Amino acid sequence: MLARGTAGMRTWLYDGSTFARPKPYGSFPALEAKSYKAINDYLNLPNGVRASYTDGTPSARLNDYYVALAGICTDPPLSGNPLQYANCAFSAPRKSGPPVPIVSTTTVNQLLRELFYASAANGYFDQVRSAQDTLFSQEGVEFPSIEDNLLLAEASTQSAAMNYLNLFTNMLKFAGSLLGVPEVTVVANAVSAGLSVNPLFQNSRAHTLQQQYADIAGTIASLQDQASTDILSAKTYVAGDYALLSTVGQLVGSDVWKFDKNGYLSLSRYAFTVWVMQQLLPTVWEIFAVSACDQNNFYVQCLPPPNGSNMALYTTYRSGYGIDFTGILEKEVDDDDPCAGSMGGQTVCEWTAPPQGLQDFVFSPLPSECKYSPGATGWVYPAPNSKGCSLGAASDIFHNANGWNFEVRLCPLDVTGDCDEPISAGPRPRR
Repeated sequence: MLARGTAGMRTWLYDGSTFARPKPYGSFPALEAKSYKAINDYLNLPNGVRASYTDGTPSARLNDYYVALAGICTDPPLSGNPLQYANCAFSAPRKSGPPVPIVSTTTVNQLLRELFYASAANGYFDQVRSAQDTLFSQEGVEFPSIEDNLLLAEASTQSAAMNYLNLFTNMLKFAGSLLGVPEVTVVANAVSAGLSVNPLFQNSRAHTLQQQYADIAGTIASLQDQASTDILSAKTYVAGDYALLSTVGQLVGSDVWKFDKNGYLSLSRYAFTVWVMQQLLPTVWEIFAVSACDQNNFYVQCLPPPNGSNMALYTTYRSGYGIDFTGILEKEVDDDDPCAGSMGGQTVCEWTAPPQGLQDFVFSPLPSECKYSPGATGWVYPAPNSKGCSLGAASDIFHNANGWNFEVRLCPLDVTGDCDEPISAGPRPRR
């Protein structure tokens, strides 16, 4: 992979599974040794100011050094962000005699630039890491229980193929759709880039695990640990390469890369919930396309489910008797035909609709207050004592689009009197 940098082209070599780290270019500018030592003594940094960029020194402390250095310069500054001055000087003490005046404007200005960039860049990576940790915190309120928060108790013990690559693909897809909030897309890209090197994603099959919902927490915790390590590694790498540090530092310091934690959490909660529902709902529910459902038919007594938001079609049958309907309804145990029941020699067909709470959560339109805008909370999980937000997924579900994959069963009761075998997940047949 080639990318243009301030000092020319940079190259990453793909070895079949990962991109090799490039060798740093654009080393830190040389500093006048006497001035640099005096500044380190002034700031009480025996290992040097530059060591603090990569040794875990908090961004706030780096900013303290920045302010302290600016304090020895003559106001007003020539420019800001980072501060630059025409004259910076102080006297270094010595064992005997008067202090030795040191003129160090060039050195101070260079270190002011570096500290500004390091404080901004390191703070950015810390915020990304914090947002990621918050999102899937098992002790906090972010990571939801499937029974209470996602209203899916029926699927809590079902096993499904959990595709973790799709989870983070969802996050990027929804981030890209948030027009006018580029900072959310930037953070989503940063987190996904960190996760992409995880061994789980290196094999095209390994990232899909057959799991129950309870197992998801453990897998995500492992991903989180790896991603946190990768973000910390990226933070250290950037801070040790002056070309990268100055680039990232300027992007963050000038607010080109703004950090919006609420925005990132909003889209991630939504993407995570869509992902969970896409994996687990089809283990309990499927699409039924039924024609000529008539309670008064002599041969087949069909008891239609109520019309609700889980229905894509619900209309009077063409002869005026019964109805045609298409919607999400409960799977039959072991794929039994829903028309397997009988009463006095008459075939009986009946279906079970999803609970009203689940219907409202999955199919209802997304409320305006749940659509994220800067400064707002955005999408939140429902909870036992809180309505929360819905998914607004009706259109995608009914057409098996954008990651939704329900099996489809056709029930032409006016032709066969029963339901066909399930059609494997895919786009819903249109009649």
